[in-house]
Parts: sequence; structure tokens; C-alpha cells
Amino acid sequence: MIALHSSSLRLRTPIVSHATFVKLLSNQAIVPKFVNNRNPRNLEKLRIADKPQGWELDQEGRSYWNKVTLDITGRHISGRIHHKDGKVPISASTEEWCIKKYLYSTKDTSAAKAVGQVLADRCIRSGITEVACFFPEDEKKKEKVAVFLSSLEEKGISLIEPPQMYVPWALNYPYLDEKSWEVDIPEENK
Repeated sequence: MIALHSSSLRLRTPIVSHATFVKLLSNQAIVPKFVNNRNPRNLEKLRIADKPQGWELDQEGRSYWNKVTLDITGRHISGRIHHKDGKVPISASTEEWCIKKYLYSTKDTSAAKAVGQVLADRCIRSGITEVACFFPEDEKKKEKVAVFLSSLEEKGISLIEPPQMYVPWALNYPYLDEKSWEVDIPEENK
């Protein structure tokens, strides 16, 4: 059996002068010189990420970063956001219990509106505010699709993605004509 004495359990604290303590708390110690942005969608938000162009004869457009789809089956309605890489980062469906428990029917117009509102809320929480919408015009006139798209727009999701900004690759280029975070205001409105 090992006996521990109270004198062997002393905590040792380093003695730091006031000047060293102030230096440790200065902005240089808190703010790093380089920031590593780990957001994989950052270039898309700045509009300089590559958009896949696809083939010109494709029926469905391929020039998007995020695309919205709506699947209506005989029993359920589900909305999804597809990324250009083929992944589905966000989805909402009437198969989910948290949506289904508030609905009378999982396939009517109110279900389409509920799916649109939940999908829009999830998009905003994840940082997606613009999606491409490739529904044909005759499809947009259907009641469930129209309600779904209008509920997305009511919650603040834009159904048109901004165009890709092409960056000139000259090394000594003095400035860019357009910055993605600036908005040009016409002279009439100033």
C-alpha cells in the first residue's frame, strides 16, 4: 500500500509578471495571422466556384451549385436540395414523423406547403439562400408544385442562383470590376 502525503499533492502554479500577462492577452495572441476557412461552400457564396456547365443538349439544366427538386408519390411528398457534386445536403419529407404528425394527409396541398416551409427553414439554417429551379413551366402551374415553390420564396429562398463570377487570372491585374459582396446602385436611386 502506498501512502500519499499532503505535501506531495501541492499544485505548482507558474509565477507570471503583470507585463507578461498583459502581453499574453493582447490581440496578437488572440487573433491569428492566417485564418483557415474550413467552409466547403465559401467559394460558392463568393460566386467564384466553378459551376458545371453540362452538355448543351441536356434536357435538365446542369449549371447550378444547389438545385431544388420535388418528388410527389402516391403516399408522400418530399423536397430535396441537390448539390452539384450529386449529394443531397438537405431534404424534407412527409415520411418524417416530425412533419407527418401535424398533417391530416401526407399527399395534399397543405403537405406540399409544409414540406416547402420545413425545407426552406433547413436551408436558411445551413446557409443556403439561393437555389436553382429547373421545373418546366407546365409543371410550375400544378397546384402542389406552385404551393411548394411559393412557400420556399415566402421563407426567403431565392429560386434563381446568381451567375458565376469569372476571375481574370492575370497576376498583375490591379482590381476586379465587380465584387461579389458589393451591389451596384443606379444613379437614379442615390
